[in-house]
Amino acid sequence: MRDIGGGDEAIAGPRPEGLAAALAPDENVQSLAEVDLDAALNFSRSWLALTERRLLAAAGDGAIQAWALRDDLRLVATEHGGLGSLELLDPQRRLGLWRYTPKSAGAA
Repeated sequence: MRDIGGGDEAIAGPRPEGLAAALAPDENVQSLAEVDLDAALNFSRSWLALTERRLLAAAGDGAIQAWALRDDLRLVATEHGGLGSLELLDPQRRLGLWRYTPKSAGAA
């Protein structure tokens, strides 16, 4: 997973396609990260954006999902056997899963 900006850098830097349209007018990106594998573990660029209100995720096809931030949400990162995973969890289930290569993670 490659960090492509946080705080003022994310606001000033280039944003992935579709991000601006997904944001509310008064919503600000706090951190932006790129992931490089799709659900089938094929190389595909997508991104995650954290705002003060939500976590947004874009798939390789441009579809965007969003989750409102809540106290009971957890974002868990693990790496095993050359594969990194980020899981968005609530107390009952997994809400999202993104996979990335360690090469991508090393740039963060």
